[in-house]
Parts: sequence; C-alpha cells; structure tokens
Amino acid sequence: LQHRDGGEPTQLIDSSSSSRALKIAFQSDEVLVVEEDGDFRWLALPDGEELRRVEGNRGRLLWPRGDGYFSFEGADGQGSIFWWPFAEGEGQLVGTMSDWRAAAIEAGSLPWESPEWSPEWSAIDIDSSGTWIAYSHERTILLRSLEEWNRPPLELGEHDSNVTEIAFQAGGDLLAATDEAGELRVWAGRERPGEPLRTYQAEGLYGIRFDPSGRLLAAQGVVDGTATARLWDLSAPQDAEPLSLEMANAVFSNELTFHPHDPWLVTVNTNSAGFWPLPEKHPWVLRRHEGRVEAVAFTPDGEWLLSATGDGVRAWPLRGQNHGAERVLLARPLVAFTQLAIHPSGESVAVGSRDGTVLVVPLNGSPVRELPGDWSVEGGGMLIDFSTDGRRIAAVPRWVAQGNPSIRVWDLVTGEVGSVDPELGPSPFSNFLSFADDHR
Repeated sequence: LQHRDGGEPTQLIDSSSSSRALKIAFQSDEVLVVEEDGDFRWLALPDGEELRRVEGNRGRLLWPRGDGYFSFEGADGQGSIFWWPFAEGEGQLVGTMSDWRAAAIEAGSLPWESPEWSPEWSAIDIDSSGTWIAYSHERTILLRSLEEWNRPPLELGEHDSNVTEIAFQAGGDLLAATDEAGELRVWAGRERPGEPLRTYQAEGLYGIRFDPSGRLLAAQGVVDGTATARLWDLSAPQDAEPLSLEMANAVFSNELTFHPHDPWLVTVNTNSAGFWPLPEKHPWVLRRHEGRVEAVAFTPDGEWLLSATGDGVRAWPLRGQNHGAERVLLARPLVAFTQLAIHPSGESVAVGSRDGTVLVVPLNGSPVRELPGDWSVEGGGMLIDFSTDGRRIAAVPRWVAQGNPSIRVWDLVTGEVGSVDPELGPSPFSNFLSFADDHR
C-alpha cells in the first residue's frame, strides 16, 4: 500500500513466490478486495488485517463497478457475464452469448506476459454505471444493455482490422478502441454510431484509459526501447501531438491509472511506480501544413486558430468543435511572408496570393472572393487589413523595387476600388498597415 504523503509503503500480501496474478479493487477507503486466481480476500486498511476469505466460486475480479464487480465465464462454446456483490451474497447471471470468448481472462500466460491475440477473442469493457457492456466481434464494436440483455445489441462501428481493446469514458458516452494495426479510434457510443469521432496512431501501445474528466485518453507501451505513456487531449485539435511521458529507468510499462479525483497519472512498471502531475492545459503541437507557417491568428470569439502557409489556409478548432478536425479553408499557393487579416466579426479572413490578388476567404465555406491588385509581389509578402467596421480592405506589397508602393483599398459593399500613394521615404520595405479606429 503506497501512501500519498510519500511515507514507507505497507506490505499487505507477499506473493513473490507465486506466479498467479493479483487483481485488486477498493470496496471502500477502509477495505481492499484482493483476488488471486479466483481466491478472494478482504483486507482492512491501512494495516492489512484479513477480514474475510473466499476460495473459488466467485468468478474473477475483472470489472469492479460500484458495490460489486462483473466477471466472465466461458464453457461449452458459451460466454457469460455475472454480477457479484462485494458483500456476502451469491452472484447473478446477467447474460450469455454463444461463441463468445473474453481476451481479458484467457489462461496459459504469466501475469506479465500477453498471449498472442486471436480474432476469436472479444475485447470487453463495462461502463462506470454498470449498465452497458461494449465488446468486439473481430473488427466490429457492439454495445449491449446489461439491464435489458434480451434487447438486440447496437453496432457502433467497424475498424479496418481486429479490435484488441476497448475502454469506456468514465461517466460519459465516449468509448475508445485499439486494433491489430495500432489504430486508436474514439467512438460516440449509442448517441451517434457509425463513424469514429477521432482516430489516432497508437502502434505498440495498450492499456487505454480515460481520465475521470473524460478529457484525456492515455495508453502505454515501449516506444524505441523506452517505457512510455502517451496522453491525447480530446479538447485539442484532432492532429495535435500527444503528450509523451518517458520512463527512462523502467524496462517495462505494465499498467497505468488515473487518480479518481485529483490530476495525477500513475504508471507502474516491474520495480517501481511513477506519479505524474497533470497540468490542466499543456501546449498543443500542430504539424499538418507542408512548408513554413507564415502567419497565425485567432478568431475574435476564440473558437478557431487560423494558419497560413504556402499551401493555403487552415482553421484549427480550439474547443472541440467539428470533432477536433481542422478545416482546409483555402488550398491555393500564397505569397511568401503573407499576413492574415481577420474580419472584425470573424466571418472571413483575407490573405495574399502569389499573383498579387487579395483573397477573402469565408470561414463558413462560401466561395472565395478575389480582389485583383496591380502590383508585383515577386519580392514576397503583402500587408493586409480590414477596416474596423469590416467594410473595407486595404493591401500593399511589403517590398517594391523602386519608388513608393501604392496602397489599394476595396469597398466590399459597393465594389469601389481606390488607391493611396503615400510618401514612405527611401526604404523599399513596408512593415505595417492598419486602419484607424474611425475607418480611415
């Protein structure tokens, strides 16, 4: 028993001479339930006094939920789910299906070994309320009510290869699943079956878990020879890189778990446990563009981050909208060192193309409006700005070969085009362009 204050651990059971796997669950803050290959013990905390013992005939401690746990039994081609109370009492049969095998309890391997995956096995998880079970049949994920077992199961969706693991979001509707190809998909549960909400690459990782808030999704494994845990932020854009926690002094990564109330992740390996404080937010790294990012800007409502590069303009969701997927607003070559100008209402963004045209790009996907210029942008770069009422756009090249640049001004309502020829001095560069507050 490890103490949160860092004190000396308390040994509750010595199982060092046994190869049988231990499963543990808190019945309460004062009682720990320990299952060892089908034998159960109830221990008082923190001293470890044995309160009760039952040898066999109580299934396996696979899915602790509430004041009891669910177990799985397979025999004669049938798979069955049972419910057992932590208190004294008999188990209850929840339901049975034919040709159903649970990967979670397949025998024949030591606790630290994983048997070779078989498509005949089913990945299984039960939600935190103990009312729904999710399970796989080869590539397909199905959802079934534990309270109304005779209702037909709901097919949530299908992976491209056999599903190997399933995990419910704590207290939520989402569930995550991994497959043999190393793909990690997030599904919306019974509300929106059919298509995954998000897809991540998690080759070599296992032990998927949601944190209690449902915002973080974690998996563990050995990456490039280093025991590693990775966390995906489901409020981040889909393509944000996961947070990677590396355990340089660990040989294996055996298990991970989240604290039920506080922002801590615990990773367990062969000889030690690592306690990781989790920040409320961490930086998001986005790498979908090809080439150098020229400009970034937030929409006025803070809902989107816009970015411009030589391949166009993208919008990144910052609050989980659009299922976290970025939107390609413009796929067209842009001038180097371009500037992003956002309409005061946030309804559109203006950028400069390589032929000197100003492109007004609506965020709602409407057609792009083109405002031709009469200048060369071969030197690279264009300064652009909206007037504070959003009616006008002004633009000027950042560099001219000789003389002073001409500033073009478009009235987006009337279509009128004007120009301003300022005296800017001997420098061929323009570094700043902005309307005054009175729209001049």
